[in-house]
Amino acid sequence: MILDTAKIALTDGTTKAAIDLNPGGTVLSVFNYRVGAAPIVNKTVENHRDIVSLILSNGERLVGSRDQRVAIVKNKRVRFVEMTDVDPGVEVAGSVAGAHVVTRIIGIMYHANKEVRLVGLEMPKNGCFVAEGVMCR
Repeated sequence: MILDTAKIALTDGTTKAAIDLNPGGTVLSVFNYRVGAAPIVNKTVENHRDIVSLILSNGERLVGSRDQRVAIVKNKRVRFVEMTDVDPGVEVAGSVAGAHVVTRIIGIMYHANKEVRLVGLEMPKNGCFVAEGVMCR
């Protein structure tokens, strides 16, 4: 789950806050270096206290639950891992304006008592979405 205000990339090149997306809508998806559209199957909204904030070299910050999966690049391969399993210096894969990009994590913050509203977006099997320039699943 990601922060409700996280910018999610849309297929037309614009972004929209995660909270403003609804099931049946489509978002930008990147898989095997192919950019396309992915439908939103379901959306959940919950308040969480235990969150992680990834500070990215592109100037963005991706905030989400500890179990939110992000795409990391290791040995020229992309794989999805939980946000708690990444370290500063790790490269994450994503997309900006439809182009495949790699961004580096420059810092990680853990917040145990800061309650925030998080949004969970469910995609079809192997589907992913791009939040703050990072592929998430």
